[in-house]
Amino acid sequence: MTVQRLSVEDAPAMARLHAKGFDRPWSTDDFAGFLTKRTYAAFGIVRNEKLQAFILYQQIPPELELCSVVVTPKFRRGGLARTLITDSLTDFEDISTCYLEVNENNTAARLLYASLGFEVCAVRNGYYRSQDGSAADAIVMMLQVQ
Repeated sequence: MTVQRLSVEDAPAMARLHAKGFDRPWSTDDFAGFLTKRTYAAFGIVRNEKLQAFILYQQIPPELELCSVVVTPKFRRGGLARTLITDSLTDFEDISTCYLEVNENNTAARLLYASLGFEVCAVRNGYYRSQDGSAADAIVMMLQVQ
């Protein structure tokens, strides 16, 4: 399983995959916009010429924000997200802390992040809104990278 750097050309595939993982997905234009900025970086895993998982970061040294990580539903719980995180973090220089926020109801992601050493540092009450109008807290987590 190889992690590769993604580019603006991958924006349509990223948007399609993001729509499979989130109630309020980002568009192709959103991803293209991110990837035209030098502060953003994306990495993905491609199998059979199809993007199966990706991760998007924003880098403002010495901090890094994990903006999104998505895995194709049939490959979830197969280690792709773990591989994306561990392999891609080594690509950044001058980073001391990585932050992320995760929906309080996403138990699998929270357990993954905790197993990688991320610790809860804050809570954003009612941050996420679902399509039915309900709200969930965002759990802010951080990892000391160096």
